[in-house]
Parts: sequence; C-alpha cells; structure tokens
Amino acid sequence: MKFLLDQNISRRICAKISPVFGEVTSAIEQGLFNANDREIWEFAKSHGYVLISQDKDHYDLSRLYGHPPKLILASLWQRIQSDNRIAFACLRRNNF
Repeated sequence: MKFLLDQNISRRICAKISPVFGEVTSAIEQGLFNANDREIWEFAKSHGYVLISQDKDHYDLSRLYGHPPKLILASLWQRIQSDNRIAFACLRRNNF
C-alpha cells in the first residue's frame, strides 16, 4: 500500500512513517505544489495511493465519486500521529 500526504500535512512525516509502512510520499514531493484538491485526488487515484489529508474537501470528493483513492481524514490522522507504528501496523494488518 502506498500513501500520499496532502499539501496540508508536513512532508517530514514521510521519513517517520516510511520505515514502518513503506512507500510514503507527499503531494509536494510529487510536484503538486499548486494543485487543487481535485488534481491531488486524481493523482492519488491514478497512481494507487491512499490519500491522507486534513482537508474536508477530499471527504466531499470521496462522497461524490467513491473510491479509489481511499482516504484517511485529519480526525483519524491526528489520533494516529501519536503512535505511528501501532496505527500503521494495524492498517497494514487489516489490509486497509
């Protein structure tokens, strides 16, 4: 499973969670500096990423278009930041 961090989440987190979970990148690292929500959504979809965002607009897109991409929203993200290894191990084990 691959993760794409939205522009509103620090790309420094990639280095912290990639040893545990594997491929993690950010929208910024992928050249999506000024991309709008729909462009990031489409990038995640076309490249097989799970999108992690604090942006409610991505939730609205998921309600409108369904998935892929799968989406982790900020409320869940804030909870799992406190213990990345346990949270991502659980996601991996449950084949998120």
